[in-house]
Amino acid sequence: MTSASNNPGAPPSHATVALVKRESGSTFVASADNDELKAHEFIKVVARAHVAHLRAKYHHRLDQFEVNTGNKHALDCRAGKHYGSEVLHPQEKEALWTGQFAVGTPPVLLQMDLDTGSSDTFAFPKFYDPAKSSTAKRTSKSFSLHYGDGTHARGDVYEESVRIAGLTAQHQAFGVATENTLDTSDSQGMAGMAFESIASSKSLPFFQTMMKQGVLAQSVFCFGLWSKHARFDLGYAAREAYEGEFAWSKVDPSHGFWTTSFNVGGVDGTTMIVGPGEAIKKIAQESNCYIKEEDGTVYLIYEHDKPPQLTLTFNGTTFTISAENLAFQRHGNLVVSGIVGADMGLGQDAWVVGDTFLKGVYACFDVGGMRVGFAPKAGEGKAE
Repeated sequence: MTSASNNPGAPPSHATVALVKRESGSTFVASADNDELKAHEFIKVVARAHVAHLRAKYHHRLDQFEVNTGNKHALDCRAGKHYGSEVLHPQEKEALWTGQFAVGTPPVLLQMDLDTGSSDTFAFPKFYDPAKSSTAKRTSKSFSLHYGDGTHARGDVYEESVRIAGLTAQHQAFGVATENTLDTSDSQGMAGMAFESIASSKSLPFFQTMMKQGVLAQSVFCFGLWSKHARFDLGYAAREAYEGEFAWSKVDPSHGFWTTSFNVGGVDGTTMIVGPGEAIKKIAQESNCYIKEEDGTVYLIYEHDKPPQLTLTFNGTTFTISAENLAFQRHGNLVVSGIVGADMGLGQDAWVVGDTFLKGVYACFDVGGMRVGFAPKAGEGKAE
């Protein structure tokens, strides 16, 4: 891990955080005795809940945007409008990536989920007590987050010192949950990294607070996800973590999400990429896969030795998702792909692309330049 300092008068810095992968939810055990029935049962029990949770999450963010700004979100198509966009978002209900934060004075160490699809930073109940921190200051704000599976978190917002890898956001809006039904088995909180307009606390996310306070050498954060380890780089793009150059695409921060344009080419699927139902059906037809429809959601199923192929093209640069990242769940010779057709309320041409695509690239989120970039990963990308 790179050490860093942001003492008064110190120059802007950067740091690298080693991330920990945590699996959420219980292990699925099929009761059926053949591959096809097992796959269908998995869709009903696990995949459907995953999609419902993700849909409700974005619906809540759209509602929060309207509360914060007084305007309906430009991507809110629940009334019938259609826009084309992509939302970059870590996988919900599957695999989350956590990093260690030090909160308060004296510091309390919290392992927190990093989420580019939300904007609030908060601790689950009992893991942090503001009464024991000399830097905690109660504000008049509160936060409330709700998800489609009935889980929620709500509580009070404090100003607090939030530190990660030696970099500190002073007077950061930090939520202290008084109620929470989210999974706390491997995590003590969440750290959102989208934009302020979708924050329930109506406050700057911690990374943007660091930017405002001049803590960072560059206004970027980057993720690299490998099979045996992962890294989160703040204030710089780590040269040892990627090959070639970044393919950059502009981002519209007024949406609140990390949204950008892209093209889908070829035929393939990867864990919980959610796109338009008709597009998923077309992929199935062109790749000799078959589909299973459940509650209006389209799932793609294929034979293990005949995986389809998906390419995503950003600003003229094409990335192919590997077969390793393709499967959501295998049942004998059949595989339930993670590419799903569902209406997220973001428009007819909207795609929600998450962790599984990001596992194939080194991703750089440039907050200052309002752009997102992807580059091929380099080896195991370990810090030098």
